[in-house]
Amino acid sequence: MTIDTQTFPDRDAAETACANWLGDRLEAALSRTTGRVSLLLSGGSTPTRVLPALLKRELDWARVDCVASDERVVSPDHPDSTEGMIHRLFSESGRPIVYAGLKGATEPEDALSAWRA
Repeated sequence: MTIDTQTFPDRDAAETACANWLGDRLEAALSRTTGRVSLLLSGGSTPTRVLPALLKRELDWARVDCVASDERVVSPDHPDSTEGMIHRLFSESGRPIVYAGLKGATEPEDALSAWRA
C-alpha cells in the first residue's frame, strides 16, 4: 500500500481535502452495492470540522451507518459524547442519520449490549 502525503497551506484546506477524500470513498462504496456502507467517526475536534463539509456531498446518506470509533460511555448530551456530536452535525446539515452506536447507553454493560446488537 502506498501512502500519499500532501502539504496544505492551512487547516481549512486540509479539512476540505479530507472531506473530499472521505466523500469520494463513500460515493464509491455506495456505487458498488445496493446495501449499506459504514462510516466510522472518531471524536475530538477533527470531525467537528470535517463532517460538516462531508455532509454537503450529495450522497445517499440514508444508506450510511455511522459508528463512533471511540465513544465515551456518557450521555449523548454530554460535551464529550461522540454520539451526540454526530447527531448534532447531521441534524444541523438536514441529512438523515442511521447511527449504529451506543444508543445513549451510559453504563458499560449497556454500551456493550448496544455494540453487540
